[in-house]
Amino acid sequence: MKTFLRVLALGTVMLSTLTANAIDAIDKQVVVDFLNARRGAYLSGDPAVLIQQAAPDISVTLISSVVEGPAGTRSMRLPQYVPFLKESFANTEYYAYNFKGVKAQIADDKQSAKVFVDIEEDARVQGLPIKADKALIFSIVIDNAQVKVSSLIEKIESVNAGVQVSKKKTAPAPQSSSGSGQSTVKIGD
Repeated sequence: MKTFLRVLALGTVMLSTLTANAIDAIDKQVVVDFLNARRGAYLSGDPAVLIQQAAPDISVTLISSVVEGPAGTRSMRLPQYVPFLKESFANTEYYAYNFKGVKAQIADDKQSAKVFVDIEEDARVQGLPIKADKALIFSIVIDNAQVKVSSLIEKIESVNAGVQVSKKKTAPAPQSSSGSGQSTVKIGD
C-alpha cells in the first residue's frame, strides 16, 4: 500500500510539474523566461536547451561578413543547425553576453511573437578572444504547450577578434517592464 501511495504521489508531482511548464499564451514573462533559458544554455556551455527550443521546421539565418555563403549569409534548417550548435559550443572556451536591448511584438492571439534582441558578447573560441555586437530576431510560437523558435535571424554587426576579453559580470537577464494591453513591449533596459 505504501508503495502504491508513493507511486501515486510521484505521479501527481510529475503531472503538476508538466502542467506548470505548459504554456498556453505568450506574454512578457514567457519571453523573459525564454531568453533566460537561452542565456543559461550559453553560460553553461550546453546547447541542449537551444536544440529543444528549435521547432522541427526552424529556419536559421546568420548574416555577417565572417561567415561563408553569398554576401556573408548562411542559412540552415534543423538538420544543419543542431551539429552547428554542438560544434560551436565545443569550440567555445568562454562565453558571456550583455543584453543591450530587448523588444517583443506579441500577436493579438498570444500564440506567437517576434523578439528583437541586441547583445554584446565576449568569447574565447579556439583560443582566440572575440568581442561582437549582434542583433537577433526570434519568431517564437507555442507548439504542444512549449515555446519553440520557428525562425532565427542573427546579424553580426561588428566583430573584434584577438582583443582582450574582459571577464566582467554579465548584465542581469531582461525583466519585464510595465504596460498593459500593448502588443509591442520593451523588456529590460
